[in-house]
Amino acid sequence: VVGTYRFVVGAELDENNAVSVTLLVLYLCVKIVELVFESIPESILQASVLLQSEAGDGAMSSLSVVSFAASLLAAGLLVADLNYTVENDRSKEQQTPGVH
Repeated sequence: VVGTYRFVVGAELDENNAVSVTLLVLYLCVKIVELVFESIPESILQASVLLQSEAGDGAMSSLSVVSFAASLLAAGLLVADLNYTVENDRSKEQQTPGVH
């Protein structure tokens, strides 16, 4: 979905076309759903496993720590990508105020 969105937005579309706005809304909805239903629950599950393993034998696996850090990084990248997409759309709107 991300690659398709970037390809479509990168293509020369008529700025008055509602399709570009619809694609942006669709993209944002997909990313929010991915964040809420995939990244955050995954991070919570991994954190609980880490805490249980630490409480059980007092040692955490380095693989578990790296996996948890990767989950947090993935969630952060999703939020950063959403922010970049929204800000980029706003900057286009400011450059051409009558078009958007």
